[in-house]
Amino acid sequence: VLALGALAAFAIDRWRLVRLSPAAAIDHAYRRLQGHARRLGGTSQPGDTPYEFAAHLRHRLAELSQIVGFDVSTHAGEDVRQLVELYVRAFYSPASPGLAERAQAVTLWRRLRQRLWLAWALTRVWQFTGLANADLQTGLPRSAKT
Repeated sequence: VLALGALAAFAIDRWRLVRLSPAAAIDHAYRRLQGHARRLGGTSQPGDTPYEFAAHLRHRLAELSQIVGFDVSTHAGEDVRQLVELYVRAFYSPASPGLAERAQAVTLWRRLRQRLWLAWALTRVWQFTGLANADLQTGLPRSAKT
């Protein structure tokens, strides 16, 4: 039932994105990316540029990959870079994004959403089972946190 609910939510999210204007779809995907980054313990600051945000998130994904022992950062990091590049072009250049850019944002967000949920789920499993000997937020051994 939970998996069916997740599939329905993913389908509805995609449907909403393709119905938005290209700029709104890109903005929506970028804002969702920021929300997932916060859930994963991202450390970006309110004044960070989109590129700084992307660098922080890519770094955090690499950290989480090492902590949980599963590589979630390789492909997700490249998708983060591409989505942020779309966002920057859409909102900081004089040219308006078109349907091709919206389609690219939808595709990138679909892949990222899956990878970020996987990263989040792996960190939750890791936390609750205690399979690793490091703190999730710091990456330090638990005995070194004091």
